[in-house]
Amino acid sequence: MSLRARVRRHPLVAFVVLAYLLSWSYWIPLAWNGAVVVPGGSVTHLPGLLGPALAALLVPLLAGDREALADLLRRMRLVTRPVWRFGLVSLSPLVFLGLALPVAAVTGAPLPDVSDFARYSGLPVLELWAVVPIVFVVNGLGEETGWRGFALPRLQQRFGPLGGTLVLAVIWAAWHVPLFQAVETYRLMTPATMLFGFGLGI
Repeated sequence: MSLRARVRRHPLVAFVVLAYLLSWSYWIPLAWNGAVVVPGGSVTHLPGLLGPALAALLVPLLAGDREALADLLRRMRLVTRPVWRFGLVSLSPLVFLGLALPVAAVTGAPLPDVSDFARYSGLPVLELWAVVPIVFVVNGLGEETGWRGFALPRLQQRFGPLGGTLVLAVIWAAWHVPLFQAVETYRLMTPATMLFGFGLGI
């Protein structure tokens, strides 16, 4: 059986293998060499975050499936008729921040400086206005295009909405494994942070 036929027959498997291969081929050498990715440092993990998006674009090309590629590109556009409750969920980090800041002020905890929100692992020290578009492109498009744009619809078609989401969560979380050795913020996570912060976030 040709490569094109195999990819066309098993696009989801091909996507996962390719996403891991593209990302891990960058991250594993970082971890192996003992590099530590910190905010403002000279080492970055960001190119590996593009693996899922590249895999999502390559799989339809390898399969010769123009319709699947066109569908993915079409769904990458902004939602034209957003559902308000999903919009509220997407803003929940800002809501939590809005609740945390007054609590910090009342309890006497030091408030973060605005520049602290621009500190991002794998990036040099930049202004917040420069960090936001980089994170949007690398994290947003790099990860979401692959995991939610390509993999999730196929998994939900096979396992249902909840089952597909849970299977994706496991695949997506495992994809991060090398970062727990290479990225300082991951290395500092406690088991509770991993479960309720990282795991729930995924």
